[in-house]
Amino acid sequence: MILDQTTSRDPIRWLRCSLRRMRIDLNRPSAVTAVAALLAALLVLLSLSSLARKSLTFDELSYIPAGYSYWESGDLRLNREHPPLAKYLAALPVWLSGPDVPVALPAWQAADQWSYGKQFFGALGVEIERWVFWARLPSVALAVFLLVGVLLFARELYGTPAGFLAAALCALSPNILAHARLATTDIGAACFDFWTVYCFYRFTRKVTWLRLVATGVLLGLALFTKYNAVLLVALLALWSLTLPFLRDGMYIPPGSRWAEMAARGRSQTLLFAAGSTATMGLIALLVLMVGYGELGAAATYFENLQTVYTNTPDTFRAFLHGEFAPRSHPEYFLVAFLVKTPLPILALLAARFVTHFYDPREAPAVRLLIATSVLGFFTLSSWKALGIGVRYLLPIYPLLFVFISGLWDSRLARGRAVRAAVLAMMLWLAGATLRIHPDYLAYFNEAAGGPKHGIEWLDDSNLDWGQDQIQLREYLNRHGRRPCWVTTMTWYDPALYGIDCTWVTVWGAVELLGQPQPAAGTYALSVHELNKLYQTPNAPLNPLRDLTPTAVVGHTFNVYER
Repeated sequence: MILDQTTSRDPIRWLRCSLRRMRIDLNRPSAVTAVAALLAALLVLLSLSSLARKSLTFDELSYIPAGYSYWESGDLRLNREHPPLAKYLAALPVWLSGPDVPVALPAWQAADQWSYGKQFFGALGVEIERWVFWARLPSVALAVFLLVGVLLFARELYGTPAGFLAAALCALSPNILAHARLATTDIGAACFDFWTVYCFYRFTRKVTWLRLVATGVLLGLALFTKYNAVLLVALLALWSLTLPFLRDGMYIPPGSRWAEMAARGRSQTLLFAAGSTATMGLIALLVLMVGYGELGAAATYFENLQTVYTNTPDTFRAFLHGEFAPRSHPEYFLVAFLVKTPLPILALLAARFVTHFYDPREAPAVRLLIATSVLGFFTLSSWKALGIGVRYLLPIYPLLFVFISGLWDSRLARGRAVRAAVLAMMLWLAGATLRIHPDYLAYFNEAAGGPKHGIEWLDDSNLDWGQDQIQLREYLNRHGRRPCWVTTMTWYDPALYGIDCTWVTVWGAVELLGQPQPAAGTYALSVHELNKLYQTPNAPLNPLRDLTPTAVVGHTFNVYER
C-alpha cells in the first residue's frame, strides 16, 4: 500500500484510510459485532489462562459449597450475609456434574459455612481443581456480559470508536480480570449494577414497557447478587425526582398517552417518572420473590441484610500503608483506588475531566446518572465496607470506562496528538496487564511500587486471598522434595492442592526460624499472615528481619530456604 506524506505522519488517519480501502466500516453492525467478539475473546482468554493457575480463595471456600447446598436442598441457611444469586450460578456447573457430596453434614445442620466448606472440598479430594474451574466459569460469562454493556453504553453516548475504547479498558483492566475468574459476588454485582444504570438510561431516552421491565429485572438481579445494590433503589428514586427538571431528562414519544400527560405540565412528567420507577421496584421485588421462593422475600432480604459483617471478629483490623485501624480507615478506598488502578487509566480519567467541563454537548442526564452512581458507590463503600479490598469499588469501574471513552469524541481531544496519546495509554495498559498475568489480584500500579511493594500499602483481597497454592506446589516440585512448612491465608489444608508440607501458623513459623539452628528445609510464608505480625506489639520479628526471601511465589508467598 502506497502512503502519501500526510498519512504516513498520522497513524490514526492511516488506519482510517486503510480500513476504507479494505471496505471495512466500523459503524456497520457486523463490524461492531466482530470487534466486540474479539474484545470479549481477549477477556475470556486472559481470564481462563489465569483461572486454572489460581487456587481456592478465602471467600470461595464458603460460596461454592453454599451454592451447592442451595441447589441440593433448597435451604438457604449457609452464608446469609450475601444474597444467593452469585452462589447459585457458581455452584450450578458443579451441581449438574454431580459430585456425590452429602448436604446434611453436621456443619450444615449448625449453619457453619466455613466448616461445611472444608468438609465439602475435602470430600472432592484430588478433583478440587476441576470443580473450582467449573464453578468459576459463570463469573467469566458475567464479565463478558459486562463488557458488552460497556461497549453498547459508550457507543450510544459517544459513538462506535468510543465504545471500542471503553470495552478495551474493560477487557484489559487488572481489577476486572482479577475477579472475572473467581466464584465470588464481586463481578456479578458490578455487572448487574452497571446494566441497571444502562437500562434505566435507555428507558429515559425512549419510554417503552420493554425497557421499563428490563430495568426492573436487572435491578432485581443486582439486589439478588449483593446488598450494595440497595443503593440503586435510592438512586432510582433520586433520578425519578430530578430528571424531569433537566432539559434532556426524559424522552416521551409524541402522540403517546404519556406525552399527553406530560403536555399538561412538568408535575405530570414528574408523576409519570415516579410511577415508572416505582413499577421497576415492584418488578425487582418480584424477581426477589422468585429467587427466594417465597412471598415474604422483602422481609427475608432485609433480615439477612442485618447479618452483613456479623462473622467479622471484633479483633479485625484493616491495614493501610503500615497502619491498622478497626474495620477501615476514612481514606482507605480513595488510597486503594489510586494505587490499584493502572496509571494509564488514571491519566485518561484526568484528561476526560478536563475535556468534560469544556464540552457543552455533554447531556445533563448522562452527567447525573454516571456522577451519582460513581459517587454513591464510592461513598457507600467508604462509609460501610470493611477495609479489605478495592473489589468493593468494582461497580464504579465500568461506569468510569464509559465516561473515559467520551474523550475520543470530545471537541478538545480530536487532534492527532491527543488521540495518539490515548492509543499510547492503551498500549501502556496492555503491557501492564500482560506483565502481571496471571497474578491480577496482586496488581499495584507503578506509583505504588508495583506488586513487589503491594503489601506495604494494602492487604487481604487486594493482594493475598489464598490464591497461589497451585504456583507454590509447582515451585516445590521444581526444587525437589525437602521438609517444608507453609502458612496460608486460607482456612483449608494445603494438602488439598497436593502440597506435602507441615501446615503451621505464622507464629509457629517464626518460632521455628528463630531457633539457633532452624531445621533445614523450605519455609513458605503467606505475606498476609506475615503482615499480621505487625498487629501485635513487640512481635518476635527478628528472625524474619534478618532473612531475605529466596523466592516470592505469585507475589503472595515469601519462600525461605534453610
